[in-house]
Amino acid sequence: MSTSATRIRAGAVALAAAGVLFLAYPALRPWHDEGTAAGAAASMGSAAWVIAHFFAMLGFIVMPWGCWPCARRSHPPGPSRWP
Repeated sequence: MSTSATRIRAGAVALAAAGVLFLAYPALRPWHDEGTAAGAAASMGSAAWVIAHFFAMLGFIVMPWGCWPCARRSHPPGPSRWP
């Protein structure tokens, strides 16, 4: 397997992992009425809120790792075609 194919597969795995992390965010996040101080304290004071937001942050970190091989594949290095 070539290095390019390995990078593309690794990028696909990274995009899939980012998708799972983004899916976990609303699934784990506690939903209370955050319009009131008591509701906001109930949501933001729970461990599930911290874990859900941590997964969302990891998703945003992993997503560029998945997009980079695709961008390299569609725009190979070399002379630019722009005038």
